[in-house]
Amino acid sequence: MCATSQRGGSGGGGCLDGAPGLPADLGTVGTLFDLPGVFREVSLSSPVRELGTLQLAVDGEPGDTLFLFLGSSQGQALVPGLNGAFLLGATPQLVLISNLGATGQLQLNLPVPDLGLAPGTGAPVFVTGGFSTATGQSLLGGSSMTVVLDSGL
Repeated sequence: MCATSQRGGSGGGGCLDGAPGLPADLGTVGTLFDLPGVFREVSLSSPVRELGTLQLAVDGEPGDTLFLFLGSSQGQALVPGLNGAFLLGATPQLVLISNLGATGQLQLNLPVPDLGLAPGTGAPVFVTGGFSTATGQSLLGGSSMTVVLDSGL
C-alpha cells in the first residue's frame, strides 16, 4: 500500500474480516507492505474501439518521467525496490511517453490501431506506469485496464 493509511473498521463482511476497530487479518491472503512515498496513478478510458481514441490520464509528481508498460495479460510481482508491484504478465512492451513537467499531470488522446480483432470481439489491454522521479529514483505506479473492441461494434 502506498499513500494509504490503515485503520480499524466496523469488522465483519467484505473481502477481509476483522473485529471492530482492529486492522484486517490477511491470514493466508498475503502480506501487507507499507510503501513510502507518493502514489502515482495511470488510468485509461474504457472501452475503446479499434481506430478510435484512447484517453490516458497520469497523476504523478512534478518532474516525473513516465514509462508506460503495456501488456495483454495480468501478472503480479512485488518489487519493493521500486515501491510497487508489476502487474503485467508475459511479454509486456515498454513505451516512453513523456516528462510530466511542472504539474506532475498528463492527459493524452492516443490513436488505437487496427489490432486485427475478429468481428464482434474485443481484447483486454493492461498498463502499469513506471516513473523516474526528478531526483532519479525509479518507482512503479498504478495500473489500469481497457477493453479494445472490434471497430465494427
